[in-house]
Amino acid sequence: MKLLPADFDATSFASQLEALGQLLQKFLQLLESEAEQLKHGNAESLIDVIEPKAKLGEQIQSCFEKISSFFADSTPDNANAQFFALAKQQAFSAVSTELQDKVNKVIQLTERCHDQNIANGMSIRILSNINKTSLQILSGQSAESVNLYSASGDRTSNKPHSTTLGKA
Repeated sequence: MKLLPADFDATSFASQLEALGQLLQKFLQLLESEAEQLKHGNAESLIDVIEPKAKLGEQIQSCFEKISSFFADSTPDNANAQFFALAKQQAFSAVSTELQDKVNKVIQLTERCHDQNIANGMSIRILSNINKTSLQILSGQSAESVNLYSASGDRTSNKPHSTTLGKA
C-alpha cells in the first residue's frame, strides 16, 4: 500500500502538520485544565470547558481531514490508520527529518490528548457515580443499585433501607 502520492507537497503538508500540532497543544492544555478542575471539584468551571473543547475538537477534525487528503488511498474510514502508519512507512524515511519530527510530534500529542481525555472521562464517571449514590443514600431511596464497601474493601450487603437522615 503506497500512502504518499508521487506529487506529494511536503511544504503544504508540513504547514498543515504545524497547524494541527498547535491545535492539539491547545486541546491538551484545555484537557489538563479540565483535569485540575476535576481534582478540585470545581463543577461550575467544567461547564465553561464544554464549548471551547467542542470547538477545538471540530477544528482538529477539519485540520486532520485536510492532512488526510495528502494520502494517496485515503478514505474517511481509513484516514486515521493511514496517518498513524505514515511514520512507519519506509517511503517516509525519504522525507526531511524536520517533517518526520513534525509527524512524530503530532502523533505523540494525539496520544497524550487521547489518554488525558479518557482519564478525564473516567474521573467524571466516577464523580457522577459517587454523587448519584450519595443522593440515593441521603434521600432514603432503595439501595439495591448502591455499591458500598467496607474498610477492608469487601462489598457490603445491599439490604434496602427506608430510613432517612432527617426531615425538614
